[in-house]
Amino acid sequence: MDYHPFIVHFPVALLTVGFFCDAAGILFRRDQLLRTGYLLLVLGAVSAIAASLTGNAAEETAARIPGIAAALEQHESISTAATWLAIALVLLRTHLILKQKFAGSVRFVYLAGVAATAVLVALSGYTGGRMTYEYGPGIRPVMESLAPHR
Repeated sequence: MDYHPFIVHFPVALLTVGFFCDAAGILFRRDQLLRTGYLLLVLGAVSAIAASLTGNAAEETAARIPGIAAALEQHESISTAATWLAIALVLLRTHLILKQKFAGSVRFVYLAGVAATAVLVALSGYTGGRMTYEYGPGIRPVMESLAPHR
């Protein structure tokens, strides 16, 4: 079973809402929003890893759809960049929190990274959705046509 369509919505939602929580927390100096943003970033990174793993599993079958190669490569490249950036930001923020250095201008530089992650994950969702509607990976009739006939 292809779990990718069920999982992909989590990193999009978690990382995007996490950005808005961090932005509001930094701009309005609200520690609760910063803690929420951090939690959403961690959960978003974990769900992005799960989405990448399930996407890799689904790729083998989807790659057999005629004409999909370029769209699949674009989606995978953007998704991989978003996942690695989210992981790096989790590690960076954890380090900064433990060293009590998550303050001042460091927060704004960090926020730029979180914004980039939110943009990448949104682009990943867009390219994945576009690919689904144009080529139909994961759509039952398309997948059944690719299955070996018995």
